[in-house]
Amino acid sequence: MTFPNPWNRPGVQVQQPAGSPPSLTTVAPKPGVITVGRLKNLDNWRAFVHQLTPVIVTVLTTLAVTTDAQAALWASLVFAVLDPLLSYQHSHDKARQIAYGVLGLAQSGGLLAAVLLPTAPTLLPVAAAVVTIINSTLSRFYTPTSTMVPKVL
Repeated sequence: MTFPNPWNRPGVQVQQPAGSPPSLTTVAPKPGVITVGRLKNLDNWRAFVHQLTPVIVTVLTTLAVTTDAQAALWASLVFAVLDPLLSYQHSHDKARQIAYGVLGLAQSGGLLAAVLLPTAPTLLPVAAAVVTIINSTLSRFYTPTSTMVPKVL
């Protein structure tokens, strides 16, 4: 006898039929973040990029603001463009696609303006980094990963 696959439904409990050994299977997410050891498929890699993007953009933006290094802003801009493109392409919800597009435009536009305008205020790349943090967090939250593991009780 086959049973439906409970992997994609968190918190689902599957009771075995009578006559089989008593066991209860619960599907629960692993705690924590995606580590290098969990990078086994493309969804996990995408989630990993979503996790790293706010850290990298924040560090590079801080470096650019404190040292006036244009190369750090260009590198931030690459991540600010890459992250929303990954999110938009894999989203099936129209509202989230619009949110990813608008937030991606705001973050990349802010960083690009900070790069191209020599008299741009310091607040501009900082605001773009904040928008990147919001967008990447939203993207990571909605990225399905293979961290769901069955537990047999």
